[in-house]
Amino acid sequence: MYLPQSCFIALLLLSLVSRPCWGQDSIDYQMDKQLIQILLRDDTALDSIVDQMLTNSYLLRSAKAELLQKQEAWAQSKRSWLSTFIVGVSLYSQSTSFDETTQTSVTTSGVLPNLGVSLSINPEKLMNMRSNARIAQQDIVRSENAMNEQRRTLKIFIIGKYYEYLEALNVLEFRYNTHESQREMESQTQQKFERGEATYGEVLMAQNGLINAEEAVIRAEIFVKKLKQEITLYTTDSESSQP
Repeated sequence: MYLPQSCFIALLLLSLVSRPCWGQDSIDYQMDKQLIQILLRDDTALDSIVDQMLTNSYLLRSAKAELLQKQEAWAQSKRSWLSTFIVGVSLYSQSTSFDETTQTSVTTSGVLPNLGVSLSINPEKLMNMRSNARIAQQDIVRSENAMNEQRRTLKIFIIGKYYEYLEALNVLEFRYNTHESQREMESQTQQKFERGEATYGEVLMAQNGLINAEEAVIRAEIFVKKLKQEITLYTTDSESSQP
């Protein structure tokens, strides 16, 4: 069965809306099981859910902001090579000459006639610039590796949650079937008792078995709803759900 990714995600999220517990309408565990099984085979859909989980993580938002700052620091460190150059401008000149006629020295000074420009490099600044750029780049790599590791951890976590949910749905299905069998047994025992074919003790045992089956259904449904709410909290947009 193939579903477009957008359609699949929509159906999946709809399936996570809490349904009434036993005693009103039973949980549609078959639909949920089908959707979860499809999801666990769709790596692209899982990645989309992980992206949403990353978006919901306030800790990851801070990490992304820190990564952007480090990337900007690296960009600035690469541009800082200009500061290693020293430009010198000479606006004043002075020269001395010997006048053979008068046998005297003549000194001539000027402001703009002999304009001069010099360019030099500061070796210390150049070495510091390279060191700072290398440190900034290493910080970026460490931050990116940490975010990739967080993505992998979240994917493992949510896959585990979906398998836990699938297991809970299978248990719920078993509890429903057991309850139905116990209900039929209680009804048959009651009919036998009315015909004199069963004792009152057997009726009480059948009724007690039915009560235990009902309690097991309620516990299984509560656990399924708990897992649904956890998955919904992890995988839906927390800000859009706020008033």
